[in-house]
Amino acid sequence: MTFSSHASSLVVRFLGFSHFLIAIGSGACVIVSLKVLGLGDGNWLISAFISSCTGLGYSIQRFIKAKLFPDHMPRERLEFLKRFGVRLILVWALVWFFSFSWVVEEMGYVALFLLGFLGVACLGYAVLPLPLWKWARSIREIPGVKLPLLSIVWGCATVVLPVLMLEQRSSIEPGLFFGVVIARVLYISGLTIPFDVRDLNVDFKEMRTVPMVWGGKNSLWCACLLNVMAGGAWAYLGEIHLAIHALTTTVLVNPKVYKLFRGEWYYSIVLDGMLLLQLLVI
Repeated sequence: MTFSSHASSLVVRFLGFSHFLIAIGSGACVIVSLKVLGLGDGNWLISAFISSCTGLGYSIQRFIKAKLFPDHMPRERLEFLKRFGVRLILVWALVWFFSFSWVVEEMGYVALFLLGFLGVACLGYAVLPLPLWKWARSIREIPGVKLPLLSIVWGCATVVLPVLMLEQRSSIEPGLFFGVVIARVLYISGLTIPFDVRDLNVDFKEMRTVPMVWGGKNSLWCACLLNVMAGGAWAYLGEIHLAIHALTTTVLVNPKVYKLFRGEWYYSIVLDGMLLLQLLVI
């Protein structure tokens, strides 16, 4: 391996394993959502807060998974979390604390309740209390729950919660609001399936993810359909650039383009990077 390829590999691992790029991507989703809803072009503090929630949530989830279920995690990510997991959580917790202090005055009881609910859901996604282990050790292990839960949590975190934090939310047209939520949930569902295909060799068989039920190739076609539907939802709302963005993602997850178990760069840079790319098309 040359120095340049080794350096590139380190950058990819940092962006992916630190959850930095996906966290920034969630913030980009917030900015896009609020702009489409006519709630301003800024709201950077809310975006930063949602990014910190995403970074902290993913770091805690995967650290727990590395501790409790090491056999069900890719080797490179497992090694990274064993070495840097605690420090990673501490850094994200510090970022979350400061970002929360910036927006706490804007959060009413409903927003705080939703934030708490999303936090519990994210923690339960990684591990459930011991008395519930007779049914499942985590929410994601419950058959058929992983994809809907993840998509709905993203819809709530990047659309519903930011709206609840803004005073002018009463001016939003309900049809437009639900349209944005639907478009986001469909898009995240389609974007998530390739990751489930990648994890076919490490996930619990009892989880019954979409690729486990339908196979890798059929699941990728399903991802294409979900992204096309997301594009259709954006087009219906008059957001043609976002529709094109969703259709571009369809090409990336197409089984004719996608190959099983691609390198980390494909997931941590290309697919996660599509979330950030929304800022360039809105």
